[in-house]
Amino acid sequence: SLSQPTVRFISQIDMETKVEPSKEVDVISIVDPDSPPAKFKDEDFKRVLRLYFDDISEDYIGSILDKRGMPDIDPRGNVLWHGFVMADGHHAKEILEFIRSSTARHLIVHCHAGISRSAAIALFAASNYNYKLLCGKYDASGANPRLLRLLKKAYDGTDFISFEYGDDRQKRPGPSALSLLTF
Repeated sequence: SLSQPTVRFISQIDMETKVEPSKEVDVISIVDPDSPPAKFKDEDFKRVLRLYFDDISEDYIGSILDKRGMPDIDPRGNVLWHGFVMADGHHAKEILEFIRSSTARHLIVHCHAGISRSAAIALFAASNYNYKLLCGKYDASGANPRLLRLLKKAYDGTDFISFEYGDDRQKRPGPSALSLLTF
């Protein structure tokens, strides 16, 4: 119907070069922690949520308790897996709050390639918040499984287990402290 809001997931390059500014659009921008922010102006859109975490999931790397050892927590409270910042419950809650409070007609979610992290959020928004999912170059089959799980837990109010939530010591906007951890 005309009143149903839409969600689509795209790559960072498409976000930076193909999306027209619009106050009818909310944007969730996801970039790798060691990357600069995506190049678009927040004020060109209704609202923008910028998040920094890697495209990683224990589904890609074996069990979280496998021989590779446990995840760790960096000084800023990020959940790390061999130096990669994993999505955690804080990210999931921020994403849900952003989607829940949206009054925009359209939601655009971008990540680096527009295949995994952004697909997970778009798929979740379509499944749980009555958005019409618009697939572009890719279908949502590449959705990051960890992020989907975390979003579902946040939505259902299920408790996060160890290494799903990270640490509350500091709020973590912007790039992570990975640079502080290299010796």
